[in-house]
Amino acid sequence: MTDYTDNYAETNRGGVTVVCILDEGDITVSKAYMPDGLTTTVATTDSTFVKGEWLSLSNDVANVYSATGGMPVLEKPVTTEDALFGRIIEEPRWNKIPTSSHTGGLADRLDKGYYRVVNVWSPFLYGIFEGIVMVDGTNAIVVNTKTLDLDLSESAGKETPVFKYVAAAAGMGFI
Repeated sequence: MTDYTDNYAETNRGGVTVVCILDEGDITVSKAYMPDGLTTTVATTDSTFVKGEWLSLSNDVANVYSATGGMPVLEKPVTTEDALFGRIIEEPRWNKIPTSSHTGGLADRLDKGYYRVVNVWSPFLYGIFEGIVMVDGTNAIVVNTKTLDLDLSESAGKETPVFKYVAAAAGMGFI
């Protein structure tokens, strides 16, 4: 039996556009000659992403608020992860290009600002807002392992919603 595939109409209506950090791996820096004879710095990455590609949320432990400024970090989708985030809608741009090749890992790249940023359209998001996450103090938050449960009693009368970090079965699916 042969699999059947079909193309469906595409729309960019709805959803949210978000500025994201790209986790593209190690960076190789070299010099290139321009037509006028001058040189320029050229940086390439292990997994260079381009406009039109779909990406997933990165679940690297380096993706903490203090390192990302709250921006989502995206990576190439893999079969074992199901957190597809959105589609690149413009060419990525460098936040900061290193002066030499860099193989220090994501935490080091985030710390030094050696990454590219891009606008990503996510049809899965309907809005973005700030919230407070309550943890019982005995467990660290691990990305993509649990969901957030909206705590109605704690949120009542407040402008910022309060979420509890809970087991996946009890959560409402907030990311």
